[in-house]
Amino acid sequence: MTNRIPLGKADTHSRLLGIRRSQISGAAFGIFALSDYVLTSSNSGVLLVALLSLISVIPVKSQGTVGDFLITAGKFLLRRRSFEISPGSQFSYRLDQIGRLDLSGMDSEVVTSLKQFSTTLALEAETSEFQISLSRNFANSETTIQTISQAKPSEIWLPVSKKPEVVSAFESWREIRIEDSFYAVLSLDDFSLARRQRQVLSRFLGWLPSGLMIMRIQVFGTQRGVRMTARVAHRVSIDSTVTQALGFRADSRARVEMERKKQQELEVESGAAFMKIGLFLICSGSTRQSCRSRVKACIQEARRSGLPMRVRVGEQRTLFEALVPQVKIA
Repeated sequence: MTNRIPLGKADTHSRLLGIRRSQISGAAFGIFALSDYVLTSSNSGVLLVALLSLISVIPVKSQGTVGDFLITAGKFLLRRRSFEISPGSQFSYRLDQIGRLDLSGMDSEVVTSLKQFSTTLALEAETSEFQISLSRNFANSETTIQTISQAKPSEIWLPVSKKPEVVSAFESWREIRIEDSFYAVLSLDDFSLARRQRQVLSRFLGWLPSGLMIMRIQVFGTQRGVRMTARVAHRVSIDSTVTQALGFRADSRARVEMERKKQQELEVESGAAFMKIGLFLICSGSTRQSCRSRVKACIQEARRSGLPMRVRVGEQRTLFEALVPQVKIA
């Protein structure tokens, strides 16, 4: 396929007619409970359940819905603030070249090696994961791959033999404190507004003087990828058919989305690896205020580049434990 359709919004939640299925279910249950209260009973408990169900589906800016926010807050309050980050069993490999903006997509050799590594993992198991970390400071940069698989990337990636350490940490609503430093995890939700679709991170990485950019990649096995892309393409087609049957015309955005999913299905059928990608940034500071100012500057610059970035409030410990490189000798 020569003319690829630009990237769209992240399909992180199952949707029907553009609305998350959880919102549809919550609203339907709330309306049903409210109808039951009005027509058949005067039980205040039924009214309370109906109101909670309807309130939970209200969108909250950058946080999903009210229900999502309450679940996140509840988990945060129930877990302990102090914890330890323990060494994991991942293999780590370092890119054998210094000075590249390696995640920008402009280095064809790096891109080719990552494509080959993804294809290898797709043939190896039903589901695999690996992580690319770009660590930058004012003096230099380093790009590494972490994976639990025995498969090795191409020869431009060299084994890392540093030993991990157990560190104590303390979680707050917006940051993680490790010794005398503070860290905050931010996430990039989609690339649909990126000004440079072919190298979506080039402008932002060119501005970023320091930080840890992490790309978490989940690779699905070949057969599973074919099934998943076929289901997604079918769902988008059904959504378009239903909206037109209800009298709504198919706008250009819906048509592009349908073509995008068809393109995805054809490419996976032809051998491309089907992946889900999460992109995160870890900012740090010697004080809480400096960390937060750094976070604010990164969010503003990301938005100028067309990349919607946000702080993952209430989820700092969960993300930090999952993302911080924990390696063993490769």
